Amino acid sequence: MNIEYKIVNLVCVEKINDLKNVIIEVQYELKNGNKSLFETIKLQNPDNSNFISFEDITEELVIDWIKESIDIEFYYQFLNDELIITKTLPWIK
Repeated sequence: MNIEYKIVNLVCVEKINDLKNVIIEVQYELKNGNKSLFETIKLQNPDNSNFISFEDITEELVIDWIKESIDIEFYYQFLNDELIITKTLPWIK
């Protein structure tokens, strides 16, 4: 499988309980060749024992979160389907 993961955005809240800058959502792109798919995963609220501060987050860690949260076989088939095409929005010229 040659799927490329690209982190597009991390959505944070300033504070949950005593934890600061908590990531609650990951927006990402899966890409295989010239086909891509944008997705979002919502993260569960961390507790003190598994919290990683925003400043200590790495791209590799976020990609691991994505891999743990999705069925990559489904997306691999989806991205290899010859019927799937990406179209420019009609209002963008």
